[in-house]
Amino acid sequence: MLFSKRIRPFITLSSTSNATTNINKNTKTYKTRVDERGGANPTWGDKFVLPFEQFVVNERYPGVYLQLYTKHLLMGRTQLGWCLIPSADIVSRFSPVGSVHFLSYRLRAKDGSRGHGVWSMLRSS
Repeated sequence: MLFSKRIRPFITLSSTSNATTNINKNTKTYKTRVDERGGANPTWGDKFVLPFEQFVVNERYPGVYLQLYTKHLLMGRTQLGWCLIPSADIVSRFSPVGSVHFLSYRLRAKDGSRGHGVWSMLRSS
């Protein structure tokens, strides 16, 4: 079936929102692999080491912009949702070394309204 309704999700992480990424070409974007089997509940297990400076000294809202996409065979990608992970949630001076934190964020629709889905991750210090 060429035009399947099955989603093939992947995530991008960057220090700028999608709207400003085209303006700032120096921004590095990190990308997970496409989850071919996860469907509506994708799992990646990818690990990223993000440069602290890039994500803390950022525009108006410092943090990591997470964008969820689905990959189409012929039409490229379609954004399914996004969220901002604040820098303060990622870097905590008060967490003991070796501690693990479970973080969850509601995904937003393209226009910023409340979307469908939740992004969950583990952060270790």
